[in-house]
Amino acid sequence: MAVTVRPEPVKAVQPCAVCGMVLEAMDEDPDVPYAGDVFTATGHYGSTMYDPVFGGEHLTLTICTDCLSGMRARGAVTRTLLGVHGAEPERLIWGAPGEAERDNPRNALRLKNERALAVYAGSNPQAMYPGLYAELMELCDQDSQAGVTFNPYDAVPPAAKTSATEEQA
Repeated sequence: MAVTVRPEPVKAVQPCAVCGMVLEAMDEDPDVPYAGDVFTATGHYGSTMYDPVFGGEHLTLTICTDCLSGMRARGAVTRTLLGVHGAEPERLIWGAPGEAERDNPRNALRLKNERALAVYAGSNPQAMYPGLYAELMELCDQDSQAGVTFNPYDAVPPAAKTSATEEQA
């Protein structure tokens, strides 16, 4: 009877798939390399190297910042803006002239909403009781996903407004 030996799971940051540089882990997390990015590939029908027929797996590779910068400079990386509100997804050459000004409308709204929450939290630290920021962040995310502008002043529960007013008096 043949014995199958499974390899040990990877517990360290993979080296750069392009140049082989060994990268350090951020906060000891092998999935978060310092000065690199992690990519996954699920394969596809046209691949002659990797195409898992039944799914349930993917390849993972790490590319260091220097190599990724070189790929970007050569126009070898595309950036896909996911379609929102019925718009089709767009594929842009990452780093091409004018590409940096483009952004996914949903991402732009999410950033705007998160900035509004950060401004609110910074200007009202006395109102930030434990758990309130997490509640507001969840509401902020919900509004962003729904395509709605988040207003933290409307989202703060009345009890938080009352306790903040009492503390100021």
